[in-house]
Amino acid sequence: MIDVSVVIPVYNASLWLEECVNSVLSQQGVRMEVLLLDDCSTDESLSLAKQFQKQDDRVIVIQHPERVYSAVLRNQGIDLARGEYIAFMDADDFYPSEDTLHKLIETARKEDAPVCGGSLQRWDQQRKAVVSYVPNQYFLNEQWADFVDYQYVGGFYRYVYRKSFLDQHQLRFANLRRFQDCEWLARVMATNPKFYTIKDCVYIYRKGHKKVAWNHENLKDHLTGVLSVLNLSKQHEYSILHFRMAKNFLDALAFKLRYRYIEKFRLLPLMIRVYKAIDFKMMGNAHRTLHLNPIVPAKILRAFLLR
Repeated sequence: MIDVSVVIPVYNASLWLEECVNSVLSQQGVRMEVLLLDDCSTDESLSLAKQFQKQDDRVIVIQHPERVYSAVLRNQGIDLARGEYIAFMDADDFYPSEDTLHKLIETARKEDAPVCGGSLQRWDQQRKAVVSYVPNQYFLNEQWADFVDYQYVGGFYRYVYRKSFLDQHQLRFANLRRFQDCEWLARVMATNPKFYTIKDCVYIYRKGHKKVAWNHENLKDHLTGVLSVLNLSKQHEYSILHFRMAKNFLDALAFKLRYRYIEKFRLLPLMIRVYKAIDFKMMGNAHRTLHLNPIVPAKILRAFLLR
């Protein structure tokens, strides 16, 4: 029996893939398979992945002849996974210790938890911890948690997920190039709000080593994901999550779309839908809980008109 399937989408990650996969294969106390799903890489990533496959029969390489992006790859990974639990990793990240997966899997089994997660650290290119406790992405105690009290959907790779739970509820990633991970985790938590936490750092997220190209497709998919979570948070009365998504939309207007008038025009119908999905009344005092300024319609309008 396989304890955990580790699903790793790969695209032009040759600089970091070796460290990533080695950190997975060195995990102690778990029976695993590692699914490396190559998204038509143009560097040495596929060659490295095949080398790992030759050296270790736990590694399975799936090659795509054309780009399909990470959501499709992760869904394929879920479908192919034979493990009791599924863990997700990005090809440029790594596990902090050799017992990370053992802690997560054993705790999940002990508590009979469909979802079990830990804390995350952010590192820079020189493998130095930039933020040891990333805001909202760490836990202080080992305990059951309720998403109603948490309402944060970043860092989906900090958790392991029971495969049968994902299959039972048909929890698959939306086909989005950006924000598909947050949108997916929101649906996972809304489906089963009770999850178990451990305080250990279980994931190292590498930051600042590559740039994101905010082209039209990426912007459209990002806003589509935000719209989905706005609607979900409204349906389940997650006022803090709703506020966070409104803030995400405001930031997209103020930073990702600043000075980009043609893109604003092209995305205007979608942006109107996102704006209409914001329930300003429902957010209530959520901004006080987060120690942030309230979001009002005028603030969004100013961000849209920024020159």
